[in-house]
Amino acid sequence: MDDATPLRLPALPPAAGDAPVAVALSGGLDSRALLQLLAEDAAARARGLRALHVHHGLHPDADAWAARCVAACEALGLPCRVLWVTVDRESGLGLEGAAREARFAALAEALGRPPVLIFGPGDPARIHKPDETCSAQAIATACAAYTEMMLS
Repeated sequence: MDDATPLRLPALPPAAGDAPVAVALSGGLDSRALLQLLAEDAAARARGLRALHVHHGLHPDADAWAARCVAACEALGLPCRVLWVTVDRESGLGLEGAAREARFAALAEALGRPPVLIFGPGDPARIHKPDETCSAQAIATACAAYTEMMLS
């Protein structure tokens, strides 16, 4: 894919019905790009597009990340809910595994009836790093994969 080629999301799957669309917004490049693309989609907005940011409290800049996520959503005219979690450091899963468990539990609780939940395709080892990158092709490939999963 050429960098000058406009990136378009596939249509939201009809199998999801009228369920709201939620983006798990880490604040990283991939989730922000995905949110921006969805914000430009009238069908996603019509279905109640929103963002959920999980605040793990593990990094000194965690409050700033949450504030940037809220500000990005406000600029797009979208709601953003910050979910505060406590990571069980004694779970035996390691810090990343325990954070993932806390994140998934918080998202499941916040979502109630499962809507369409979209995670970005970026490399978890590079999240919130100054050199974080995610190609447009990776986002497009992930969108296609998400659509296929939602339809199956």
